[in-house]
Amino acid sequence: VSTQSTGGEKMNSHYLLGILFSFLCIFQTFSITIDFTRLGRTFEGVGALSGGGGTSRLLYDYPEPVRSEILDILFKPNYGASLHILKVEIGGDAQSTEATEASHMHTRDDLNYFRGYEWWLMSEAKKRNPEIKLYGLAWGAPGWIGNGNYWSTDCINYLVNWIKGAKSVYHLDIDYIGVWNEHGYYNDTWIIEYRKGLDQAGFGKVKIIAPDDGGWSFGNDILNNKELANSVYAIGSHYPYASNSFADQSIQNTGIPLWASECWNLGDVGDWPGAQTIAETINGNYIKGNMTATVIWTVIFAWYPNLPYSRIGNTPAGNGHGLMTAGEPWSGNYTIDPPIFAVAHTTQFSRPGWRYLAGEAFGKLSLGGSYVTLSSGSDFSIVIETSGSSGIQTVDFQLTGFKVISSVNVWRTVQGSFMVKLDPVLVTGNRFSVRVDPNAFYTITTTEGQGSPNYVSKFGSKPFPIPYSDDFDSYYDGATVKYFTDQGGSFSASKLYASEAGFTLAQAVPIPPIKWRYDSYPEDPITILGDTRWTDYSVKVSALLETKSDTEYVMVIGRISGQVDFRSRWFPSGYALQVYGSGNWYLKKSDRAGNNEPLTLASGAVNFAIKQWNVLQISFKGNSISVYVNGSLLKTVVDSSFSSGMCGIGSGYHSAYFDLFSVENV
Repeated sequence: VSTQSTGGEKMNSHYLLGILFSFLCIFQTFSITIDFTRLGRTFEGVGALSGGGGTSRLLYDYPEPVRSEILDILFKPNYGASLHILKVEIGGDAQSTEATEASHMHTRDDLNYFRGYEWWLMSEAKKRNPEIKLYGLAWGAPGWIGNGNYWSTDCINYLVNWIKGAKSVYHLDIDYIGVWNEHGYYNDTWIIEYRKGLDQAGFGKVKIIAPDDGGWSFGNDILNNKELANSVYAIGSHYPYASNSFADQSIQNTGIPLWASECWNLGDVGDWPGAQTIAETINGNYIKGNMTATVIWTVIFAWYPNLPYSRIGNTPAGNGHGLMTAGEPWSGNYTIDPPIFAVAHTTQFSRPGWRYLAGEAFGKLSLGGSYVTLSSGSDFSIVIETSGSSGIQTVDFQLTGFKVISSVNVWRTVQGSFMVKLDPVLVTGNRFSVRVDPNAFYTITTTEGQGSPNYVSKFGSKPFPIPYSDDFDSYYDGATVKYFTDQGGSFSASKLYASEAGFTLAQAVPIPPIKWRYDSYPEDPITILGDTRWTDYSVKVSALLETKSDTEYVMVIGRISGQVDFRSRWFPSGYALQVYGSGNWYLKKSDRAGNNEPLTLASGAVNFAIKQWNVLQISFKGNSISVYVNGSLLKTVVDSSFSSGMCGIGSGYHSAYFDLFSVENV
């Protein structure tokens, strides 16, 4: 037999080998043995975060029954996201990313558990899932605490009071409590005293998660301080998978639970790529870092799209960094976004208290993707994600140490087709095979009863309504008023200076708060609403001050435009009429050069009555900006810096009252 071949035959053989190699790369089979006697760490859940800050703000304003539909999608077991943990911001009257959240104690002598919306959200979550775990964390705090020192006994008492309010008013048991979000420095002695304060107040079951910051250096403190180790339940790190930062083996060997207490990827929004990142992160947190709980920021994109971590899009709601979108309470429109299903592939098929399995039961797939196995002892779920995989993979599973079963259920999500239950896979001799496609999520499970949300928003997307007005008379004392989003201070309904049957809108924070981590927040309180596309309009409000001075003022703002970040600017864009109790007034605009101080376009003096209502108005028509007090024109200027945007009102850190707010086209 000849061993020679022609050049054409050599080419054909190379071609066939190339096809075979490509086939092997695209289609690959491998085997995994899952040994149920090899137990890993205890699974503590997948959750999401409301706050940091005001991320659920517009959800609160949705009408019923739409609002309940959204809450079902987030919290109802075996339905949508089916979250195991709800983490919320403990409002501190301080700017904390998209907004300011109201404190339960504006002053030392103040105690009000009806401000804000986090109490409401926790109650609604618990109503749908009594087993959900609740977790509180502060970003900032009122300025009276410790005379400006967060690490004080005042602060311990303040946080204990928040837990007391949850229990006494809302019958909510807080399961976990944090220290101070992403502050960078942690006072170990204070954390030990914090534990003692919780115990003395009868909250010994409330577990401290610390430090709620990036990295794992706090673990070294745990290693070297037994009393600190006994005070803290778990080490909580932020964005460990995104930053490829995992605890050293010495920290893991302590056995202390390790949490990704805030995570996702800050560059993502609630689209399919964002969902893929979430699925990869949930699995990867355990595979690479032995982390047993994952908390995603945020639970819902429900803030204005020109604020941080969102994108102004083709709809008024835009696109944002949340599991789903609910940014149009005025229209009732919402969307169930792909991240809901990335989470559901774990949350609907497991419960806190289940165990991760060790050995071959978790790891990476050869062509890309990852898998973990969770077991209750009598049931199990294998969660697979194949984001970025290079081909179809067939996985042969052999079960050992588990009861004999005849089939498993398989659920799949791919782009455009979410949470679909496939035909059961037969199991023979506790062995079965599953083919997994690239860029998909799968859950293989012995559990039953899961489902996908059958709600569809009945309302189309609509812009913020104009004209719009609010006399604030339909609220209760201390209520959050519709659509306004505080960017400094705290604005809520008040009986002070109101008619007998009505309310006003009051700014009640008397001194600047203890800030979160940025050096420059809004110097003074501001609250905003509206649409970034508004151009020619007039905004008017009645305002009242109690002191005739050059230190206390009220203002009305317009054309707040573009992507803005109130963490770094007094008001990042637009124009404001600012009137002091003395009668001195200023028309100011934001400085495009990026300086915190605005530029003055005009100024003067006007008769401004104290403890009486005065009407402030700013109007825009093309490049003309006109300002009025009590109907009298103060000045018209021409400026083209800002041509469109939202509106708002503001004051200094002192008592200020507003009523009869309105905005209309001109």
